[in-house]
Amino acid sequence: MRFQFDDGGRAKAGYRGKTGDCVCRAIAIAAEMPYQAIYDLLNERSGQERITKRRVKRGSARTGVHKDTTRRVLESLGWKWTPTMQIGSGCKVHLREGELPKGRLIVSVSRHMVAVIDGVIRDTHDCSRRGNRCVYGYWQGLEIIREKNQPRASGSPDIDRRPELSDKTVERKAVTPFSARCGGDDPLAIILDCAKRAGVVCG
Repeated sequence: MRFQFDDGGRAKAGYRGKTGDCVCRAIAIAAEMPYQAIYDLLNERSGQERITKRRVKRGSARTGVHKDTTRRVLESLGWKWTPTMQIGSGCKVHLREGELPKGRLIVSVSRHMVAVIDGVIRDTHDCSRRGNRCVYGYWQGLEIIREKNQPRASGSPDIDRRPELSDKTVERKAVTPFSARCGGDDPLAIILDCAKRAGVVCG
């Protein structure tokens, strides 16, 4: 499987150095949304996690997001999970060419999430382990799934068009609660609002 370096917009957002931001990076790349907007959304949702005996600390966009929080965020953004491995089934799908569907995917592998766009790994490193890395499942945007099942009528608008990031670097400022900064309780509306504030053309 081919590899293309992509930090998801982390450097443009003003961040430096290496960190465990694979969830934030993969969502930003696959959904074509601003890194900072996804970063803030994940941190806000992680801040709502309950501390228990088994979960001694909350997740964060910078160092790692818990699986249940990742699931809630992606479902709220309209993405659908497809498992490729069951308990006791063994590895059926690998991170290699021809074993994943085309389109924009967020793929779950061991201790990592990665964006795969039309069969190309988009990440800060080649995480395929020479095509031997097992895939647990993948997320697909529901809009893309619907488009596959319903051919587009002639002359209809391109519903798969994604907003393009501007070249303007997002300045890092004091952190303000994500919902308060962008307004509203609907996650998708919040993301789109923040995208506009970041200088992104949103449809």
